[in-house]
Amino acid sequence: MRAQHELVEAVAAIEAAAVALGAGLERYDAAYGSVARRAYHDGEHVRDTLRMRIGTRRLLQQVVRRLRAVGAAPVLLLGHTPGTVGPEWADQVTREIRRLVPVEAEAPTRGAGNDV
Repeated sequence: MRAQHELVEAVAAIEAAAVALGAGLERYDAAYGSVARRAYHDGEHVRDTLRMRIGTRRLLQQVVRRLRAVGAAPVLLLGHTPGTVGPEWADQVTREIRRLVPVEAEAPTRGAGNDV
């Protein structure tokens, strides 16, 4: 497979994963907030149990552990990087990849008059 194509596909996959992760975290936080509000009158023990077992902070800790497990630890190491970027970052990186990484010619296939 060509390197340029692989890099471009990887950037697209990373952007899709980032969007999906953000959306999932937002949904979880909203749903957990609803559960926590309903449990408000159930007592401190219930609220503490919920928070410790399924609270948003607990979820984030598990997500960090999972990201490490799947090889995304380098992203976590750069978590202190300031600022944010919008979805256009992927297009910008893709343009740079296409500009800097040459398109590799397809290798000739055997049996198509190209036998060596």
